[in-house]
Amino acid sequence: MRHNVPPSPNRPARDAGSVLPLVLVISVVLSVFVAGLATYVFTGLRYSSVVEERADRLAAADGGMRYAVERLKLGASRICATGGGDTIDPPDTNGATVTVSCRQVGDGFDDINGWALILTGEEAPTSDPLISSLGATSVNKLVGGPVYMSRLNFYTEAPLQFRYSQLLYTAADCDAPPSIPANVTFDSTSLGLACTPKPWSRAANPTNGLFSEPNVGPLPTNMNPDPSFVGSCKVFEPGHYTIAPTLGSNNYFKSGNYIFDGFKLDIKNTKVTAGRASGDGSDGSTQFIPNTPCNTARNADPGVGVTTSGVTFYLQNDAGFVLSSNGTLEVMRRKQGKSYVGIHVLDDSYTYDEDVIFQGPGSNKDMVMHGLVWAPQARITFDNVSNVANGQLLGGGVLSNVSLQSSASSVGFIIAVEPSDLTGKIQLDSVAEIDGNSTTIRSIVDYRPTTGYTAVTSWRVID
Repeated sequence: MRHNVPPSPNRPARDAGSVLPLVLVISVVLSVFVAGLATYVFTGLRYSSVVEERADRLAAADGGMRYAVERLKLGASRICATGGGDTIDPPDTNGATVTVSCRQVGDGFDDINGWALILTGEEAPTSDPLISSLGATSVNKLVGGPVYMSRLNFYTEAPLQFRYSQLLYTAADCDAPPSIPANVTFDSTSLGLACTPKPWSRAANPTNGLFSEPNVGPLPTNMNPDPSFVGSCKVFEPGHYTIAPTLGSNNYFKSGNYIFDGFKLDIKNTKVTAGRASGDGSDGSTQFIPNTPCNTARNADPGVGVTTSGVTFYLQNDAGFVLSSNGTLEVMRRKQGKSYVGIHVLDDSYTYDEDVIFQGPGSNKDMVMHGLVWAPQARITFDNVSNVANGQLLGGGVLSNVSLQSSASSVGFIIAVEPSDLTGKIQLDSVAEIDGNSTTIRSIVDYRPTTGYTAVTSWRVID
């Protein structure tokens, strides 16, 4: 028999069965709180990871940019100013893969400025060397400034040293180790080797080729103008010459543009000065070879500004120069658009084994070219030249190949680059990538290719 037990006077009947719902409510509330807290913590950790990775990418991109700017100061900008630009390869940082692309933007200098040598290999057999270093082996043959070779092919009886230089070359596989002779060296001021898959081309564009032909200035139409005399100095006028000028003992070619058409000018037992320097020499364009009887004619030359001083010899139909015993030739540079040019071959009349400036037999010769020599199918042989200027090709040269036989002094360059007023802008994009995510820093740099002057004018994160 079941008996009804009366409720305890201390436990009201209305509280019976309320604990369980209360526990359930508290459990639900706590679980929601814990789940929210866990989500918050997870989201925080995930955000922290994203922020940390982005910070790593940003630091890596910043480091790549600083590396690239330093390389510009040392001469790597010549890679950046080729057709369509190129890349500077900084070390990877913070687990990020870092690449820096660079290109010239806006008006400024031509993509051939600042190069000591651009060796095209045009028409030459692929087995032939683009640089031959011959003659005396006691002193290095010195090249000062950046150099481009369409292929790495040397012949070096005598040591060859690059100073203030980076040697850019074209190869189908830039990961393949390059091969150069043991007696080809780079001093501590140089950046060594750099590879590009882009081919040589005189018509540069972003997808094909590296370089472009300099601007051709106004070509003279007056045919074979008569010379005059200022004292004992024979003075020649700018013009189109189809007959070789008859030289005197001392000669001055007035500042301006000349066409030499179908002849070789033989400089023997005579001095030739072409053009007036643009200033006092502080820009690097200094007359090195004295030609005292022609000083009056030179000082009376009206060409005194950067666009009116100096001479450009335009050559066609196999025209050129022969430098023989007791002959000296100095050509002051003339500004043509965005380049300073001394000699410009207008046609394809030369081949790789012909010298646009032939240095013939004999002694007591000297030659100084202050402007660029544009002769991409021709050769120059530097042979038995006194080198009073500590350099013979001071405006750079675009040639098929070159033979260095001169015995330069221990500090004298055969080929170098004089400073100029030409400036431009380089755009650098430094990209750091981690796990498919990337951060990019972009900088704009003012640059002077012949001196290495570098000034960063913009530095910003773009993504």
